[in-house]
Amino acid sequence: MKDMPSRRITQPIRQRILLLRRNILALCALTVIALWGVVLYALHIEWINRLKEEKVALIRHASIISGKIHDSLVDASKIIDAVRTAIEKQISVASPDRRQAYEVIRTVIQNFSIYNSGDTLGLLLYLDKNGFLTAQSGVYPSPAYDLTERGYFRSLRDDPSRKFSIGKMRTAITTGKQVFHLSMALHSPQGGFAGVVACQIREKELAESIDHMLKGIHNQILVQIPSDGTAFLYPTTGEIPKQESLLNEELLRGITGNRQESGLIGNEETGTLRISGANSAFRETTYVGYVRDPLFGLLTTARIPESQIMRSFLLQNECLIGLAILTSLGISILFYRLYRKALSLDKSIHEASFDHLTLIRNRRSLEKEFHRLWRDASRRKKPISLLFIDIDRFKQFNDTHGHAAGDRVLMATALVINRSLNRPLDLCCRWGGEEFLALLPETTAQEALFVAERIRQRIGMMKLKFHGKPLSHITLSIGIAATMSRVQAEFLHESKSGIYERITPEDLIARADKALMQAKELGRDRVIIG
Repeated sequence: MKDMPSRRITQPIRQRILLLRRNILALCALTVIALWGVVLYALHIEWINRLKEEKVALIRHASIISGKIHDSLVDASKIIDAVRTAIEKQISVASPDRRQAYEVIRTVIQNFSIYNSGDTLGLLLYLDKNGFLTAQSGVYPSPAYDLTERGYFRSLRDDPSRKFSIGKMRTAITTGKQVFHLSMALHSPQGGFAGVVACQIREKELAESIDHMLKGIHNQILVQIPSDGTAFLYPTTGEIPKQESLLNEELLRGITGNRQESGLIGNEETGTLRISGANSAFRETTYVGYVRDPLFGLLTTARIPESQIMRSFLLQNECLIGLAILTSLGISILFYRLYRKALSLDKSIHEASFDHLTLIRNRRSLEKEFHRLWRDASRRKKPISLLFIDIDRFKQFNDTHGHAAGDRVLMATALVINRSLNRPLDLCCRWGGEEFLALLPETTAQEALFVAERIRQRIGMMKLKFHGKPLSHITLSIGIAATMSRVQAEFLHESKSGIYERITPEDLIARADKALMQAKELGRDRVIIG
């Protein structure tokens, strides 16, 4: 079946317009892609720098808390050592009773307070060799609590040669507050285990002393006793963290496998690592900075979820991202308007070349194409034929059925003519009113006669209805004009005859029009070759 008339626009022009539209879309896409490529690259570099800054900050925060706890433990060790020395002197004579032990503790604390306020230090405890509380600072007599199961006591009892022991964070039975302990063993004159002196490090006071140094941070900081659990947690929560053992194990495993990225700050081992969220201890990917205290063996880790860094990163770069979005939108709008202009140009060319009612070429378009095809036929010495077609008694038809029905007939006739032209270069147009022209390149008069008869017969068989009512049959009168016959075409191929030099396209149209008039005069509904 023949292509629809609306598709038969001048191909070079339409191809150029189509190429223009494609180029506009491609340029728009490339511009937006290039813009976002630059933006994403800038964000990627910024993200890498942000991660570096976060890692440095994590180590710094962990180092601050590690240093603060180190100082508190040093203070505690000094006062413990003083109490231990005094009580061991008493033990060398006789085991001190509660009053004597209390006085020793009170005296040492008074002397110690001259040099150091010990704001983070809590109660000082003396436990006998059986793990019972014998004396404590500030209270006399002290309750005889059984503290045998405390880790700081058991570790020294089981290995009295240890210099000290640090107990994990717990709720103190003596005060009801969250504390962890530093303890040292007492020895008898024979070197046997004689008890423990322990000092509480108070969580709340320690956190308050850290607050002003780490104000506004969002890291979670954990101080671990590698062999015994959590000693301190910042920010404080008032309770021991859930899944404590899993958390500690995962951190220790990650740090152990991260030796190649660790370094030293002073005598402290430091480093950072990234822990994937695909495990039971960490629900999401987390960055960790750690500091290991070489003296007390505590491991301080500061950690922050990657999602939290990302939220902060996006907020920090929201202006850049917003500007990129607005720029992309502006570019898209600009290219959209250009694309609409191209569509409008396509539509304008289409409207300038086609009849709006019948959707076939208009007179102006055919005249332009006619001259182009004429020059081509002249150069190649090929024939051209022209059909001048007129609907018989169309004015009478309009008067009988109305102009709307007449328009229906014009559209149907145009469709039949267009579909009857089988070759790619064949053209038809609405010449004006009820007149049509069909241009047949490389077609002799005899071949044009065959096409014309096919058109006339198809029109004669056409049955039209309008608003459900049948319309009168219509007929066509057709005049044919050709540059040459079959014999002339064969002769012209073998000679240099100048047929195209003697006539013009206008002459061919006039001859076809004259042949049409002859068909009308001879009774209509017929084809005449002029």
